[in-house]
Amino acid sequence: MPKTTVDKVVITYKVKSVTLTKDSSVGKYLKTDGSNEGLQKVLDGLEEAKDWTIAFEVTKKKGKPHVLRTNGFGYPDINKHPGHTHGKGWKYKVEGGKDANSSKDRLVVSDTAGALTIKSNEADAIEVEVEVTCKVKVLEDTH
Repeated sequence: MPKTTVDKVVITYKVKSVTLTKDSSVGKYLKTDGSNEGLQKVLDGLEEAKDWTIAFEVTKKKGKPHVLRTNGFGYPDINKHPGHTHGKGWKYKVEGGKDANSSKDRLVVSDTAGALTIKSNEADAIEVEVEVTCKVKVLEDTH
């Protein structure tokens, strides 16, 4: 399980699951010819729980268990489908658009959140499971 240290507290975490809420554009795009080589690979990559990284924030409470919150997400690196920041989320290249020289079809990931289940909460170590949720939609012919 991955580990990170925040304010001298070692956090060991496991991404238990990833749930994608798909916009209607995703289903529409999956019916196109190129979807299996592009969009489906990106969706499969996003659903791989082991490939996500999580940043946390710890609020220490004297004499009480620490309060733990997610503070950011590292989106999976999906082979041949580079991504970059898009607002507060992430955007992956899916396929070349209609104008292959300049436009691209992209999958936008937004509203990413993590529900935490604390397994142990000690003064210097926390063990937690994270259930990641996010919304996805396809943008066609973007630049």
